[in-house]
Amino acid sequence: MKTALITGANKGIGYEVAHQLAGKGFHVFIGARKQDAGRKAANKIVKGGGKATFLEIDVSDNASVTAAAREFAKAADHLDVLVNNAGIIVDGDNAILEISDELLRNTLETNTLGALRVTRAFVPLLSKSKSPRVINVSSGGGQLTGGADGWSPAYCISKTAEICRELSLPRVGTHGYGRPGRDSLSGGRRGHDCMACCRCTPEADWKIFA
Repeated sequence: MKTALITGANKGIGYEVAHQLAGKGFHVFIGARKQDAGRKAANKIVKGGGKATFLEIDVSDNASVTAAAREFAKAADHLDVLVNNAGIIVDGDNAILEISDELLRNTLETNTLGALRVTRAFVPLLSKSKSPRVINVSSGGGQLTGGADGWSPAYCISKTAEICRELSLPRVGTHGYGRPGRDSLSGGRRGHDCMACCRCTPEADWKIFA
């Protein structure tokens, strides 16, 4: 059975991705910090006929990510799809000259470094898949043109840094890491989350859930 881990999957985009993948026969792992919310989301998918397992993970904490990779390995011997969806916008993220270093640092820890540390921790399991894919959920706020125009500056900076990070990542197996920008599926609204796709082939954008 194909496997997928989605971070921040207890609600919103993350949950919907998990729900759709479960409907296509994937064993989905619901990555979330809060146990109650994560288990509730996983149980909802199971009640709908899918296979789902809650996986406790805080992407901003190295120890938590390492522990999550170990727990995942107890339930599955490989990972086919990793969706780095977890992200935050912190209250008070209003003006670049007014936000604190701590607010900016916390935002970067989750939105920029979080996806990197999760990908790094799960590479051994991804390498065991015949067709591994890493997909990163980004935002229009990370675009240098028409993106960061003053709203939630820490969030926008973290998403711009995420784009730069993806450009420097190597490939895993036969499929490359997803990256925002040219390959993004975006609604085009300011701050609208978009899913960055596998960039191995021109057709890969539309085959994420195949």
